[in-house]
Amino acid sequence: MAVEHENIRTAWRYWVVEGNLEQLNKFTDSLLVLYDARGWYHAMVELTTDLLKILSVTPSTPERARQQVILQTSLARALLATKGYTKEVERAYAQALELCSSAGEIPQLFPVLRGLVSYYLLIAENEKGLQIGNRILELAERLDDDDMRGEAHLVLGENLVDFDLHAGLDHIEKALAIFESQRQPARRLRVGSNPHVVALTVSALFLWILGHPDRARERLGRAIGLAQKLGHPFSRCYALFHQCFLNLWLENYSAVQSGARTLMDVAAEYGFQIWDAVAACLCGAAMVADGAIDDGLALLEPGMKAYRGLKTPPVFWTLLLNVQASAFSKASRPGDGLPLLDEAIRIGSTNANNPFGSELLGLKGELLLALDPNNAAQAESLFQLAVNIAQQFQAPMLELRAAFKLARLWQSQGKKAQAHAVLHGAYAKFTEGFSTNDLMQAQALLRELM
Repeated sequence: MAVEHENIRTAWRYWVVEGNLEQLNKFTDSLLVLYDARGWYHAMVELTTDLLKILSVTPSTPERARQQVILQTSLARALLATKGYTKEVERAYAQALELCSSAGEIPQLFPVLRGLVSYYLLIAENEKGLQIGNRILELAERLDDDDMRGEAHLVLGENLVDFDLHAGLDHIEKALAIFESQRQPARRLRVGSNPHVVALTVSALFLWILGHPDRARERLGRAIGLAQKLGHPFSRCYALFHQCFLNLWLENYSAVQSGARTLMDVAAEYGFQIWDAVAACLCGAAMVADGAIDDGLALLEPGMKAYRGLKTPPVFWTLLLNVQASAFSKASRPGDGLPLLDEAIRIGSTNANNPFGSELLGLKGELLLALDPNNAAQAESLFQLAVNIAQQFQAPMLELRAAFKLARLWQSQGKKAQAHAVLHGAYAKFTEGFSTNDLMQAQALLRELM
């Protein structure tokens, strides 16, 4: 691999020195496809930067503008893959957007639209993401392009998570139907996770929240299998991370540790700092939950520090703050977990529509109770609010988890009828997943409340 990489770099530098734009253009697509497949995103940054320099001193033409847009978007996404959300990424996307506005909306500019919607998703600007997603769908319909249409439905689904979970899942199911009905053509400069892998992964998380844990596990298993079949390192990291996260929710701690260590190995091989940091966080949290408290925190805390140091946007940060706060709860350190949850809640409060707020509020209530039983009234209020938010989003799994906390508190206060009513109301919405810990714990508590 190293020899092949160096041979490419030698040829590329020769063309750069010669200023041979025609030869550079001829090889750009194939080189970037190769770099993406091998996970050579650091090299991709160098490649796109060199060509952009060449283009900047060539005569201005519509073709040059289109090339600049596509390369600028590729640069931004390669930087995002290796460094996370930084000022460099922000500048690269800003330049791509400026070029895109001047060049017009043409088929060759699909990559910049796709890159921009990913950017908005990462900085939690879902409304802007929906606007770009609709632009992509309109472009796909005008061109009757199924591949583009599938990606449009995917990004619309991803960005609907804070607005309408059922509508979001419906869009993702449409994307999956398209991806699975035909062979995906290799679009120019697609950098990041394979959209079919993303669709399987995101739909799994939607299914879990919507009360279908068995289907969620099956979808994530398919995502892992597809990523391995594709031999695409970044897609594999993406799927592994989300599988670990789902297993953490399902309390399959050995599976989390195994998957996270695989993720760390792949991330280390390809220099994916983001995936390395989040893998350490999840592995550490699972170790704490499994009883290895000191060793787990020794892995979790540096992982959180590394992730924060990457200046990565809040797409994963609230989840990781929740993971660390939960680990502190299991380590009997509720006082250390509360500031983390307050930070996560502040981040989430920038968007009034936030289904994950149910999880944050429920955990905060638990930590307050662990810190001082006299906090029962405040905890009860938080648990009730968590139930209400989950009901608002028609999210049975989140409702069950919040209702279980509220029912357990009411049981301790002798309010058995109220406890049974709130928990039974949530439990009755399930048609699968009865072997998962959440549902088994709910079953056991309901028997006690009879």
